Amino acid sequence: MAVILCLLTFGSQAQKGLSGKIVDEKGIALTGATVVLLDTPDSTMNAFAISDEKGEFTLEDISEGLYILQISFVSYNNISQEVDLVITEKSLDLGEISMTPSTEILKEVTIKAEHIPMGISGDTINYNTAAFKTKPGASVEDLLKKLPGIEVERDGSIKAQGEDVNKVLVDGKEFFGNDPKIATQNLEAEAVDKVQVFDKQSEIAEFTGVDDGQEEKAINLQLKEDYKNGGFGKLEAHGGTEDRYNSRLNYNRFSPSMQASIIASDNNINQQSFTLNDYISFMGGLSQAMSSNNGVINFGEQFSGGGRSPQGLNRNSAVGLNFNYDLSSKAQWTSNYFYTRQKTELRRNSTSEQFLNEGSYTSIDTSTEDRNQQGHRL
Repeated sequence: MAVILCLLTFGSQAQKGLSGKIVDEKGIALTGATVVLLDTPDSTMNAFAISDEKGEFTLEDISEGLYILQISFVSYNNISQEVDLVITEKSLDLGEISMTPSTEILKEVTIKAEHIPMGISGDTINYNTAAFKTKPGASVEDLLKKLPGIEVERDGSIKAQGEDVNKVLVDGKEFFGNDPKIATQNLEAEAVDKVQVFDKQSEIAEFTGVDDGQEEKAINLQLKEDYKNGGFGKLEAHGGTEDRYNSRLNYNRFSPSMQASIIASDNNINQQSFTLNDYISFMGGLSQAMSSNNGVINFGEQFSGGGRSPQGLNRNSAVGLNFNYDLSSKAQWTSNYFYTRQKTELRRNSTSEQFLNEGSYTSIDTSTEDRNQQGHRL
């Protein structure tokens, strides 16, 4: 494999671009190759691009300095090389960069880089979280927002390579059912070693071994070794005037054969403990959520409110438990439980005055409403 070393000598401090064309050993353009430029010495990502249908890529807004240029493509050997950039008046074109198939036998090739931010193995994209900086205490959701090719919407929903992500696994196991946001919003980014994006087969196909053509985009959060056998979590508590408060808790305990997690929320500031999509997932789907009325929080009043803001003073409490255990190499126990409660206090006082031809009269209305609604989902 030809290893490319680009030593660039310029003299301006302006930020410019870096471009090139990626081809195979026959000179044919490679579409969809991943190109990243890493800072040294911490190997965090500075710029990112994917080659287009002509194999071309452009990295923009690069300052002078020493970088690591990494290029990867499915079934081809990665290219990783230090690049010393000193910006000129013009953008730099690296020309054609040739990649070799990974099936070829290579002579002593040594790649030195602290972090490889992205890699492709088969149909799986692997992100190395060490190459993406996050603030202390950041959630997995904050981490995902920094990963190229992954988008996180304001409501917490996730897209990867333009497709909706319907399942997030933790070390290959389900985490609180089918709602991805439970994992991304309650796990710490610090605990995750790799983020893997892949097309997951249906449960029937995985069980029978027969591909039924049903796939969904999924993310697997691979934990760091220090977190695979131990516990970690976060507690937040906020207080204000008039006895107002808001608190959240999440704690996770992992071992090679077991996952156990608890999430909880309690507040009296009219803030929902979980989102509408969370609630639907907890209830086992939209149809069950709409039809449930045996002691379960009323769907229409709790979440839609007829388009109105919540009325009265609401205390919202919720707790969720998740437990997975590997009974054997062929059997696994998966379970989760949710409890939700809404306590509402509503006091209304209204005064109205009506004017008639022969005079006027005043009416005063006072009403009191107290509700305490609870729900369980196992």
